[in-house]
Amino acid sequence: MMKLFSRIKSISTLIIFKLKYPKVRFLNPLKFGSYYSQVGQDVYLSALLFRLFTKADKKIIIDIGCNHPINYSNSYFFEKHFLCEVLAFDPISEYNELWTTYRPSAKFYPYALDEEEGELILNVPTKNNSEIDDMFSSISKNNTHLKNFETDERKIKAVPLKKVLK
Repeated sequence: MMKLFSRIKSISTLIIFKLKYPKVRFLNPLKFGSYYSQVGQDVYLSALLFRLFTKADKKIIIDIGCNHPINYSNSYFFEKHFLCEVLAFDPISEYNELWTTYRPSAKFYPYALDEEEGELILNVPTKNNSEIDDMFSSISKNNTHLKNFETDERKIKAVPLKKVLK
């Protein structure tokens, strides 16, 4: 049943994507399997980068604000089908255990990326908000998705990407 649901979700994502971007060619999900992102980001990137991924010796994907390791993931397709190395960043530290369990070959960093090292305040929707989840977390209190919802403020660590890549 889950496999059927996954296939239906994948096909509906492709149809929506194709209607929105009719000129972009993409990889056939019947050949490669499911796409996972929320609104076709992995579909779009696979179309743009397919030739590079098939020729490159070393393939690295940086997934910023990665959230859950599989649900709505922008990087899982590339790790699974192109054997890309994934560097995943999300300041919601609860995701660390899920990434360790479900995507052990990916490297998860439990902090935000910023121009300078320091602390930021992250607004995370509270667990009692059934209509919205932590994918809408935001550094800015001006996030329109959060304006009608209760949030928890968390102090989070931020580092520059260039420091991580060294």
